[in-house]
Amino acid sequence: MKRKAMVEDIETYAQDIVDTVREPLLMLDTTLRVRSANRAFYQTFQVSSEETENRLIYELGNGQWDIPALRTLLEDIIPTSSVFNDFELEHTFPIIGRRVMLLNARKLEAGHHGELLVLAMEDVTARKRAEEALLKAGALQSAIFNSANFSSIATDAKGVIQIFNVGAERMLGYTAAEVMNKITPADISDPQEVITRAKALSAELGTRITPGFEALVFKASRGIEDIYELTYIRKDESRFPAIVSVTALRDEQGEIIGYLLIGTDNTARKQIEAERMVLDQRVRDQQFYTRSLIESNIDALITTDPRGIITDVNKQMEALTGCTRDELIGAPFKDYFTDPERAEAGIKLVLGESKVTDYELTARARDGKETVVSYNATTFHDRDRKLQGVFAAARDVTERKRYEESLQQANRAKSVFLANMSHELRTPLNAIMGYSEMLQEEAIERKLDGFGADLEKINAAGRHLLALINDILDLSKIEAGKMELFLESFDVAKMIDEVASTIRPTVEKNANTLHIERAADLGAMHADQIKVRQGLFNLLSNAAKFTHDGSITLEAERQLMEGSNWIVFRVTDTGIGLSPEQIVKLFQDFTQADASTTRKFGGTGLGLALTRRFCQIMGGDVTVHSVPGEGSIFTIKLPAIVSDIRPEAVAETVTAEAVIASRDGGDGDVAEQFPANASCVLVIDDDPVQRDLMQRFLSKEGFYVQTAAGGEAGLRLARQLRPVAITLDVLMPDMDGWNVLSELKSDAALREIPVIMVTMLDDPERGFAMGAADYATKPVDRQRLSQILKKYTCPHPPCPVLMVEDDPATRAITRKILEKEGWKVTDAENGRHALECMERELPSLILLDLMMPEMDGFEFANRVRQRPEWRLIPIVVVTAKDLSAEERRLLNGSVEMILSKAGDSREELLEQVRDLVARFTARQKGKEHA
Repeated sequence: MKRKAMVEDIETYAQDIVDTVREPLLMLDTTLRVRSANRAFYQTFQVSSEETENRLIYELGNGQWDIPALRTLLEDIIPTSSVFNDFELEHTFPIIGRRVMLLNARKLEAGHHGELLVLAMEDVTARKRAEEALLKAGALQSAIFNSANFSSIATDAKGVIQIFNVGAERMLGYTAAEVMNKITPADISDPQEVITRAKALSAELGTRITPGFEALVFKASRGIEDIYELTYIRKDESRFPAIVSVTALRDEQGEIIGYLLIGTDNTARKQIEAERMVLDQRVRDQQFYTRSLIESNIDALITTDPRGIITDVNKQMEALTGCTRDELIGAPFKDYFTDPERAEAGIKLVLGESKVTDYELTARARDGKETVVSYNATTFHDRDRKLQGVFAAARDVTERKRYEESLQQANRAKSVFLANMSHELRTPLNAIMGYSEMLQEEAIERKLDGFGADLEKINAAGRHLLALINDILDLSKIEAGKMELFLESFDVAKMIDEVASTIRPTVEKNANTLHIERAADLGAMHADQIKVRQGLFNLLSNAAKFTHDGSITLEAERQLMEGSNWIVFRVTDTGIGLSPEQIVKLFQDFTQADASTTRKFGGTGLGLALTRRFCQIMGGDVTVHSVPGEGSIFTIKLPAIVSDIRPEAVAETVTAEAVIASRDGGDGDVAEQFPANASCVLVIDDDPVQRDLMQRFLSKEGFYVQTAAGGEAGLRLARQLRPVAITLDVLMPDMDGWNVLSELKSDAALREIPVIMVTMLDDPERGFAMGAADYATKPVDRQRLSQILKKYTCPHPPCPVLMVEDDPATRAITRKILEKEGWKVTDAENGRHALECMERELPSLILLDLMMPEMDGFEFANRVRQRPEWRLIPIVVVTAKDLSAEERRLLNGSVEMILSKAGDSREELLEQVRDLVARFTARQKGKEHA
């Protein structure tokens, strides 16, 4: 027992000794099972004895100790050697993570315990990492010191070079052997710079510093960080700028044992800096140049960002607004104009379309002065095409506006003069031509054959003078931009026959023959028939004038050009022909081929000029090919469908028709798809909401409703639909209601359709009053006047007619014409006298001149329409005045009714529509029975 107790005491003693060891220890038996471990093992690996003892070492940490390197040590190395030291093992252990362990193993004979294996472990992780860091640092220092990109020069305490690396050799051109223990860094530096540095440091630090090596290292010797620029001198005496960093080298006692100067070649950076300075100077020069351009510009210049905030202006913009540049920059562009919304819309327009020209705004200065300016603006971008803002130039157009106004006044004065001249010239012509015709008739009746030829010459001269007056007036209207097209559809072949019938006597007068060649597919044409006819007449008349004993041919055909149908007229003659020089002047106003032509053949030189102008305003042109002595070929090319519609109006028209076609379905003829017009109402209004409302409540009342978004579209639909009634908005952008009404009432097929004006304007008189039923021009065309009179002939003649005319000669001629037609004539020299005559006797018809003293025709017509008992009397205008479209509209007067958008109820509108439809239907039935 004592022996057993002694053994246990010894084991306990041995265990205490083991626990005092700082490194982790494991006791393994021959099966590699853990018999015990010391305290250091449990603390290092943070495990308990229960988790460790009597377990295979490979099972520790849930198998985490099953390490191939450990198996190699325990199973291969230890069995063959009883001792093994410094076996390095790196592994990620449970809990403590990645560690580098140094293992020592030793076999022991443990008496009755048998053989034991003691495994000692030393954690050398920190040491290994320190060694690695030292290796890396040494490699880095070696790389830096031996780098060819740095010059590393080490000196002793006196400055003599001791180390001269490869970088220094490359930069300076010396070998290490040539400088080591021979010279100092001051000897390879610019002497003047060294002296300058010594002076600067002496002043900075307040102590005298000797020029030389001391000046290069003085700060470093005092423990001050020192990096400076210095010029090194190479072996070949070339120079280069260097950046030098100086560090003092000290021993363990802190004594300076030398200096380390590390330098980098600064040539590239200096070049970059020099280039940058040049570039900066160029930029400054360019900015100065650009600024000079901006400031020297006569226009007010301004830039904004995409939000419309001002970013820059010139002096002219400051003068325009009365504000300084600092006040303008950062402020909204729109704030300096009388119409801020329009100014802001201008910026948005530029941003949307990239540029805008001639955008008018009125600028308001600080003192209230307003200036009309015209803006041209464009967007600008950076080099990456990113939008930066808007650049705008504003020019003061106040003087131009005044000039334009003066031109407009002069043009109006010219128009008034031409109208007055027309009246004054046509009035005596009326007497000349009228009396000559009457005398011709009397000469025939009395068989005075000797007078007929002379009277015909008088009449012909009057007609020639009238044609000349008309040509001059037409030319002036074209030049003023007031020539209007009266478009209609007509049969081309029929028109050619009429022209040929009229011109044939003129052609045959010079022993010429006229040939007409027409294509079979000529068909119809939509154009201004009067101008087309006049153009052909001018060309044929011209050919007849310059051709004798020859032939004149008029050809007409339809051609497809650029996807559209065109009508081509060609007049060929065998006359005198034209030279190239004469052709150049051919279409100039008041110009003929040459002076000799004028003397021999006469003429004003206006016919061809007008013909070309007429063709051009209809979208076509006239060309000529001629050979002197052989003849000429004049060619007129005109669109088969002439249109003076603006592009946006065309778009609306197409849209309206497309809508109609889609509603009815199919791609056939749209007109054939419309229902019978017995209940069709056409709504013409540019407001989509209003169109929708009208369509809804009219449809509920049983009407078939079609709508149009504009005047042109409405007119086209009216011709296709022939509705029983039309509701018409007055204020529309492309063509206002009054113009649409004028077109409707001037179209024979549409004038009977009742029109309801739907307007926001309180102006009913404008639609009612000027109630002309027809018009004629002076000098009076007797045939036309007769046709008009027959239209208004009363059932029980003689019927009373009131003639209002200020010219006695015209009154006398017209009286004879009327009385011959069976009318009872009362005449008045002005509107006031005419009203007095109407108080005494109501006429069945009124013939009215427009230009009269005291009360003109317009005022007279207005007075007549104000009296209910006179309102239905037809008025025929007989005037020498050249009527404008506006005057024709005022004289039209066929408005059935006017309703207000704002004031009339739905029920009232429906009642009026029903009433008009009923009246129109009754009227139509009456015509059918008749």
